[in-house]
Amino acid sequence: MSTQWEVSGRRLRRGGLLTKMMGGFALTAVITLAVGWLGVSGVEQGAAAIEELYKRQLQGVSDLKEAEGELLRAAAAQKNA
Repeated sequence: MSTQWEVSGRRLRRGGLLTKMMGGFALTAVITLAVGWLGVSGVEQGAAAIEELYKRQLQGVSDLKEAEGELLRAAAAQKNA
């Protein structure tokens, strides 16, 4: 009595070179797609984290710079008045 794995193994050994090569290329393509998908999703998560960091940290610095400019303009206007 043969198991399914033994039958598959015999069929693979009897398969032609073209079948084996196409199977290898298909497996390589699937692995490449999986790694690419993981990479793209990682980059998207990193971009979202950087954008959140900008909103929380650097936007305050920009607002502070703008407030400083307004303060200098107000001081100059008061001095000229």
